[in-house]
Amino acid sequence: MRIRQVVPLLLLSLLLHAGSASAQDAPPRIAIANPGRILSELQETRELEQKMEAEVRQLQAQLQERNAKLEELRQARSAFKPGTEQHEAKNKELLQAGADLEVWTRVMQAEQQRQRKQRMKQLFDKITTAIGEIAQQKGIDLVIADTRPDIPEDMDDPRYTFDMLKAGLNQRNILYYSPGVDISSEVIATMDARYKAGQ
Repeated sequence: MRIRQVVPLLLLSLLLHAGSASAQDAPPRIAIANPGRILSELQETRELEQKMEAEVRQLQAQLQERNAKLEELRQARSAFKPGTEQHEAKNKELLQAGADLEVWTRVMQAEQQRQRKQRMKQLFDKITTAIGEIAQQKGIDLVIADTRPDIPEDMDDPRYTFDMLKAGLNQRNILYYSPGVDISSEVIATMDARYKAGQ
């Protein structure tokens, strides 16, 4: 059994034990939330994706410009006979420009990845905060992340192998729940309202 499956069970066991320690204690209230669904359905996520796509297009345009300048240098070098001082000078200029472009590309890619990770972490922190607030308002003691992968209806699809099915079933951390314990929709509504209000 994997750690991600064991931890919720241990927490549940501790809460059940604590709840049974005294006859006067109320049983723990448990809910679930699907972080993947929440993340994909948030208005903020959609706008972030649009913003990142625009940034990618902007970087691609800059890359095309830099490649065009590199081609201009290549054409300028070809105007001189190999072995001449002018050819050697243009060749050094071309090599330097190529190295600069490679460094620029790596830096831009690293910066883009850094920003994407930072935005994702900030958004996930907002999700967990909203889950905690809603749980407190509803008197919920434990919220378990519903991270079950989707199992396709069409089992005849040759792209979906037996090993993929087995892995998906093994990753299912919740086997049954009453629809009323899923607070994902409330989290989405709360976060969308805050986002529209600029909070």
